[in-house]
Amino acid sequence: MTKVIGLTGGIASGKSTVANLIRNLKLPLIDSDQVARDVMLKPEVIKELRDTFGNDIFDDEDKLSRKTLARIIYADEDKRNRLNDIVHPLVRKEIERQLSNEYQECKLVFVDVPLLYESGFDQIMDAVIVVYVPKDVQLSRLIKRDHIEEAYAHQKIKAQEDLEKKVKKADYVIDNSGSVDYTNRQLHQVLEEIEV
Repeated sequence: MTKVIGLTGGIASGKSTVANLIRNLKLPLIDSDQVARDVMLKPEVIKELRDTFGNDIFDDEDKLSRKTLARIIYADEDKRNRLNDIVHPLVRKEIERQLSNEYQECKLVFVDVPLLYESGFDQIMDAVIVVYVPKDVQLSRLIKRDHIEEAYAHQKIKAQEDLEKKVKKADYVIDNSGSVDYTNRQLHQVLEEIEV
């Protein structure tokens, strides 16, 4: 029986760092962001996005502009919910397909999902790891990483469930406010508890 471990956190909390540490250990990991990117290339999804958000979200070469779409959805909760209603069910279906096909022989599989609790993905996980940083660290990292103004960074953070709330729901918490080495040691501790 495959054990499925969800990996989540807040935007700019360092979830990608932990995901890379997991990959370095040669442990299987499904990246839901990549699945979502693939899903959003499907012609029927492109059509639905165009019908919902208009032509403004496409660039001069008629390619979906993820940056433009992001600006729209972070500014408007209704539009964000509409996008999630289009994309999340398809992402979940594809992840469930991968778990029962490509990964069915694996003892353990990690699934990296930024909006894990918000989209109900925790229901298909055996356990959840939340990557945590304090709010001030999260804000400064996000501004620096995305080269954005503070107001937009606040919008992005507020679009997700509060990180402190996620920590309360988590089975395991990794504090990523220190060095990568410190994060790595915590990951190994979690893996021991999960019994990898």
